[in-house]
Amino acid sequence: EDCAAGPPPTPPPMGGVTPPPTTPPPTTLASSDVFRIDCRNGTSFAGDDSTGQSCEQACAASDGSCCVGEDACDYFTGLVHTDGSCDGVYACYGASIDTVIDSCIGDDSCTLANIGFVVNSCHGDYSCSYAGVGVSDVGIGSIKSSCNGHGACSNAAY
Repeated sequence: EDCAAGPPPTPPPMGGVTPPPTTPPPTTLASSDVFRIDCRNGTSFAGDDSTGQSCEQACAASDGSCCVGEDACDYFTGLVHTDGSCDGVYACYGASIDTVIDSCIGDDSCTLANIGFVVNSCHGDYSCSYAGVGVSDVGIGSIKSSCNGHGACSNAAY
């Protein structure tokens, strides 16, 4: 009997880490009260122009919540949703994350991380800190509904 029916199927991703998506997540969540803040090196932008506010100030001025805690979002680059993301002392500090949705919640969560999209993930102190730092410009593609718990996925792909 011939067992060579073709290549084996691709295994599912481990640990919720997947390649970058082909399309970005929506700019707003289902709730019309959730928006995103465009941060570049800790400063809020509207289009190509700085708003003159830090990401923390822009989050506080919105009707939502993000970048809460001492030095949260300082030096952060990416889009952070106003859904409680980047909440904790040093949360998202110095990180480069394309989009943060309901993620990076806890002290030092996502600190200096280099990640594509983070969705419903990285809940817990030190979770996802330094993740993707050792993967040059690419970092880690996406983290979805995982890496939750104290120190989860910290130093992944470091």
